[in-house]
Amino acid sequence: MSGLAILAFTFADMLEGTISIAELSILELLFSAVLCVFAYRHGKSSMIVGLKWHRILYLPLRSCGCLALLALAMLMFSIQQGNSIEQLATEALSESMMDQLFGFGLILFCVYIAAPRLPSDQRPLVLESEEKTS
Repeated sequence: MSGLAILAFTFADMLEGTISIAELSILELLFSAVLCVFAYRHGKSSMIVGLKWHRILYLPLRSCGCLALLALAMLMFSIQQGNSIEQLATEALSESMMDQLFGFGLILFCVYIAAPRLPSDQRPLVLESEEKTS
Protein backbone atom coordinates (compact mmCIF):
# COMPACT_ATOMS: atom_id res chain seq x y z
CA MET A 1 0.00 0.00 0.00
CA SER A 2 2.84 2.39 0.79
CA GLY A 3 4.43 1.63 -2.60
CA LEU A 4 1.25 2.72 -4.35
CA ALA A 5 1.17 5.85 -2.20
CA ILE A 6 4.73 6.82 -3.06
CA LEU A 7 4.06 6.41 -6.80
CA ALA A 8 0.80 8.37 -6.54
CA PHE A 9 2.48 11.21 -4.63
CA THR A 10 5.32 11.30 -7.14
CA PHE A 11 2.95 11.71 -10.07
CA ALA A 12 0.79 14.20 -8.15
CA ASP A 13 3.91 16.24 -7.41
CA MET A 14 4.95 16.05 -11.06
CA LEU A 15 1.62 17.31 -12.34
CA GLU A 16 1.33 19.96 -9.61
CA GLY A 17 -2.43 20.25 -9.82
CA THR A 18 -2.71 20.28 -13.61
CA ILE A 19 -3.09 17.45 -16.07
CA SER A 20 -1.11 19.13 -18.82
CA ILE A 21 1.91 17.30 -20.16
CA ALA A 22 3.19 20.54 -21.67
CA GLU A 23 4.05 21.89 -18.22
CA LEU A 24 6.32 18.98 -17.26
CA SER A 25 10.06 19.53 -17.11
CA ILE A 26 12.55 17.55 -19.18
CA LEU A 27 13.53 15.59 -16.06
CA GLU A 28 9.91 14.62 -15.36
CA LEU A 29 9.34 13.59 -18.96
CA LEU A 30 12.53 11.54 -18.94
CA PHE A 31 11.48 9.89 -15.67
CA SER A 32 8.08 9.01 -17.12
CA ALA A 33 9.64 7.52 -20.26
CA VAL A 34 12.21 5.45 -18.36
CA LEU A 35 9.52 4.30 -15.92
CA CYS A 36 7.42 3.08 -18.86
CA VAL A 37 10.43 1.20 -20.27
CA PHE A 38 11.16 -0.41 -16.89
CA ALA A 39 7.48 -1.31 -16.41
CA TYR A 40 7.45 -2.93 -19.86
CA ARG A 41 10.65 -4.83 -19.01
CA HIS A 42 9.14 -5.94 -15.72
CA GLY A 43 5.92 -7.14 -17.36
CA LYS A 44 7.72 -8.98 -20.15
CA SER A 45 10.15 -10.77 -17.85
CA SER A 46 7.31 -11.62 -15.47
CA MET A 47 5.35 -13.20 -18.30
CA ILE A 48 8.39 -15.23 -19.38
CA VAL A 49 8.86 -16.52 -15.84
CA GLY A 50 5.13 -17.24 -15.61
CA LEU A 51 4.01 -15.03 -12.73
CA LYS A 52 0.33 -14.36 -12.12
CA TRP A 53 -1.04 -10.83 -12.68
CA HIS A 54 -1.36 -9.97 -8.97
CA ARG A 55 2.26 -10.92 -8.36
CA ILE A 56 3.34 -8.84 -11.37
CA LEU A 57 1.68 -5.79 -9.82
CA TYR A 58 2.86 -6.58 -6.31
CA LEU A 59 6.62 -6.82 -6.90
CA PRO A 60 7.36 -3.19 -7.92
CA LEU A 61 4.90 -1.85 -5.35
CA ARG A 62 6.66 -3.86 -2.64
CA SER A 63 10.02 -2.38 -3.63
CA CYS A 64 8.61 1.16 -3.62
CA GLY A 65 6.94 0.39 -0.29
CA CYS A 66 10.31 -0.50 1.22
CA LEU A 67 11.55 2.86 -0.04
CA ALA A 68 8.61 4.61 1.65
CA LEU A 69 9.27 2.80 4.93
CA LEU A 70 12.93 3.81 4.75
CA ALA A 71 11.89 7.45 4.22
CA LEU A 72 9.50 7.20 7.18
CA ALA A 73 12.26 5.77 9.38
CA MET A 74 14.56 8.64 8.36
CA LEU A 75 11.79 11.12 9.19
CA MET A 76 11.24 9.57 12.62
CA PHE A 77 14.99 9.62 13.31
CA SER A 78 15.17 13.27 12.29
CA ILE A 79 12.30 14.17 14.61
CA GLN A 80 13.95 12.24 17.43
CA GLN A 81 17.15 14.24 16.91
CA GLY A 82 15.25 17.45 17.68
CA ASN A 83 14.19 18.80 14.30
CA SER A 84 10.70 20.26 14.32
CA ILE A 85 8.01 19.04 11.94
CA GLU A 86 7.58 22.58 10.55
CA GLN A 87 11.29 22.77 9.72
CA LEU A 88 11.15 19.40 7.96
CA ALA A 89 8.04 20.44 6.04
CA THR A 90 9.67 23.64 4.75
CA GLU A 91 12.75 21.67 3.69
CA ALA A 92 10.58 19.13 1.88
CA LEU A 93 8.59 21.84 0.09
CA SER A 94 11.73 23.67 -1.06
CA GLU A 95 12.64 20.74 -3.27
CA SER A 96 15.57 21.32 -5.60
CA MET A 97 16.19 19.64 -8.91
CA MET A 98 18.87 17.41 -7.37
CA ASP A 99 16.39 16.21 -4.72
CA GLN A 100 13.88 15.44 -7.45
CA LEU A 101 16.53 13.63 -9.49
CA PHE A 102 17.53 11.56 -6.46
CA GLY A 103 13.89 10.66 -5.71
CA PHE A 104 13.20 9.69 -9.31
CA GLY A 105 16.37 7.61 -9.37
CA LEU A 106 15.35 5.72 -6.25
CA ILE A 107 11.91 4.93 -7.67
CA LEU A 108 13.40 3.78 -10.97
CA PHE A 109 15.87 1.60 -9.09
CA CYS A 110 13.03 0.02 -7.10
CA VAL A 111 11.07 -0.78 -10.27
CA TYR A 112 14.20 -2.06 -12.01
CA ILE A 113 15.17 -4.50 -9.24
CA ALA A 114 11.59 -5.78 -8.93
CA ALA A 115 11.77 -7.59 -12.27
CA PRO A 116 12.10 -11.36 -11.82
CA ARG A 117 15.16 -13.18 -13.09
CA LEU A 118 15.64 -16.69 -14.35
CA PRO A 119 17.70 -18.98 -12.12
CA SER A 120 21.34 -19.12 -13.19
CA ASP A 121 21.12 -22.82 -14.06
CA GLN A 122 18.41 -22.21 -16.67
CA ARG A 123 19.29 -21.16 -20.18
CA PRO A 124 17.70 -17.81 -21.13
CA LEU A 125 14.86 -17.99 -23.61
CA VAL A 126 15.66 -16.92 -27.15
CA LEU A 127 12.96 -14.91 -28.83
CA GLU A 128 12.14 -15.44 -32.52
CA SER A 129 13.52 -12.04 -33.52
CA GLU A 130 16.86 -12.84 -31.85
CA GLU A 131 17.44 -16.18 -33.58
CA LYS A 132 20.21 -16.30 -36.14
CA THR A 133 19.41 -17.71 -39.52
CA SER A 134 22.21 -19.58 -41.26
